[in-house]
Amino acid sequence: MSQMKSERRPYHQTARAESADDTRERIVRVGVEQFLSRPYEEVTLQTLAEAARVSRQTLLNHFGSKEGLLEIVARRVTSGRDGVEPGDIDGGIEVLIDNYERTGDGNIRLLALESSLPVARSLLEEGRAGHRQWLDRLCAPHLPRGDGERAKTLAALHAATDVYAWKLLRRDLGVSRDETARIFGTFVRASLFGVNDIKDTKRAKRTKDDKRKKRTKPHRDD
Repeated sequence: MSQMKSERRPYHQTARAESADDTRERIVRVGVEQFLSRPYEEVTLQTLAEAARVSRQTLLNHFGSKEGLLEIVARRVTSGRDGVEPGDIDGGIEVLIDNYERTGDGNIRLLALESSLPVARSLLEEGRAGHRQWLDRLCAPHLPRGDGERAKTLAALHAATDVYAWKLLRRDLGVSRDETARIFGTFVRASLFGVNDIKDTKRAKRTKDDKRKKRTKPHRDD
């Protein structure tokens, strides 16, 4: 009998651990949904617990507080920018815009709390540092080598791709998602290559396209 109990104990411990992981993940998913769609003040332990189908105490056991859950949620949503190859400007912008489409409004609401909520201030500082590191990796093949010029270029890239730029275009000016991505691309290339280089690149592309069209234009006999 004692042997049977000892054999069954690891199974029950594993089952309990898996159940706890499932519960934690369910709470995090609910946190993502609520923190991104509601003002911070409207997200409470009660609304989170009810949506996750757990008690408030269970939520506190996993995360300690509403602020503790917010920290996990903030890191979860920003991790969606990973996986872009260095130098892939267009791919990086697409990933960034998609991330802003999901999280931008929540970020703007969090920015409004930066001066009054310590956890918001900490998360936003962490987010700015993470965004700069992401830009550094994405644009690494095109960045100047000197530390001073590299820092200036990264600052310009940060300003050009900040969530405030997304808000201005998408929410304040009503620009479409695809046009916003195009504008971001123009900003990024201007920061990296300069306006004249962009114009020269576009001019060369048009010339190449025109030559290709002439080669493929069907010949008409008189």
